[in-house]
Amino acid sequence: MRDMRLIDERVITLFSPDTILDDVKRVLSNLGITFEVKKEGEGNYKVFGKKDESEILISISTVWKPFSSLPGFSTGKSLAIADPAPIVSIKTYSSGNDTFNRTLKLRVELGLLRAGG
Repeated sequence: MRDMRLIDERVITLFSPDTILDDVKRVLSNLGITFEVKKEGEGNYKVFGKKDESEILISISTVWKPFSSLPGFSTGKSLAIADPAPIVSIKTYSSGNDTFNRTLKLRVELGLLRAGG
């Protein structure tokens, strides 16, 4: 792989990592980027992609925490939501030029909006 740099990093809570992965795959497909997904454990994925001379890597990492440890959820009341909660970290790396990187970053951001990204 060519030299890559971090172009975007975000954390999303309460959405499953599989939902996030589906959003990322849809974004890459819409951009015409060919990609391969490698599962690295429960809720952890590496998505490798390539378009023309640009290579990308999107890392999806998940940790699971009890709701009571999340800000705003320590009410002491029972929640009708499955516990523990997924905390998903998404990091996007690219070897592309500035225009490609700006486009990729914007499309990932927009593609993750439904997940609060």
